[in-house]
Amino acid sequence: MCLTPRPTDAAAKRPTTTTDGGTDGHHHTLKVYRDVEGPVVAEQWIVHGGAHAWFGGNPAGSYTDPAGPDASTEMLRFFLEHPARPAVP
Repeated sequence: MCLTPRPTDAAAKRPTTTTDGGTDGHHHTLKVYRDVEGPVVAEQWIVHGGAHAWFGGNPAGSYTDPAGPDASTEMLRFFLEHPARPAVP
């Protein structure tokens, strides 16, 4: 899953932060991309060893993987932290 609040520029092509997680589910890597001024412009979540599924979903649902990370929670967190800015004419 890649989360982007606005178009990225050339300065945001390399991640400034990479963390590995997965102690209570699938191992995953989170890369955080920032623009030249420092604000986050994108996050890339890579889930290792998972099938094509919605991660963190309810096990009763179809095509879900409750072993996480919880994609819905992370998407909501990201977009609440980075509200859309008005378009510049």
